[in-house]
Amino acid sequence: MAGGLPHGRSKERLRFMLPAEIQFGYNKYYCGNKVWVSNEAGTEAVRQPDRSTNNGVVYSEKPVKGRVEFEVEITSHSLEYSGNIRLGIMSHKPSEPFDLSKIPFSCTWKAPYHCIWAGSLLYNNIARSIAPRSEGRSYGKKSLEDLRKGDRVGILLMENGELHFLINGEPQGKAASGIYERAYDVYIVVDHFADCKGLHTRATSCLVYEGLKGTHITRAIEC
Repeated sequence: MAGGLPHGRSKERLRFMLPAEIQFGYNKYYCGNKVWVSNEAGTEAVRQPDRSTNNGVVYSEKPVKGRVEFEVEITSHSLEYSGNIRLGIMSHKPSEPFDLSKIPFSCTWKAPYHCIWAGSLLYNNIARSIAPRSEGRSYGKKSLEDLRKGDRVGILLMENGELHFLINGEPQGKAASGIYERAYDVYIVVDHFADCKGLHTRATSCLVYEGLKGTHITRAIEC
């Protein structure tokens, strides 16, 4: 038999699709008014140096899909207040414009359409979890209150919509499921609250093609 494609089959049908990988930074315009997204790539965020402990919320610059890996390192920290970094996700209806007045001032965990880990409690206002929506439930092997400069905290969002958090690379358990069930966009949320004054994004990776669930191609931002 002559070489080439078998009869009746086209090159188009044999084309192999790899996942589309997306890296992302913070949105420089949709964020709290006391936080700076301080570099070109949007990977650094610092709360302004005043006595305020609030208005330090930042969001990913684009919605995330598929398998998502996200990690930040605390670069500036104090022991002046009660409270620390908060982390989670927000769901947003694509047809609705973003409204700066809806960015949480302080209580990120109370905000509609947010799922937030604060301290040792998880507050879920968007997805299925063990506890009813907006009621905090105990979560994590460690508390975010105990983190200091140099510690890392991250998110792992699976293709099936399961949400997990990590501290210094250690998984803290399943936080929620069904994240992708609604036809809403999903954004990463980071709250520079109280003693957490600055964060550096160590890794972001988003694989958006779900047809190859066994394939993992990641390229992290490392600085």
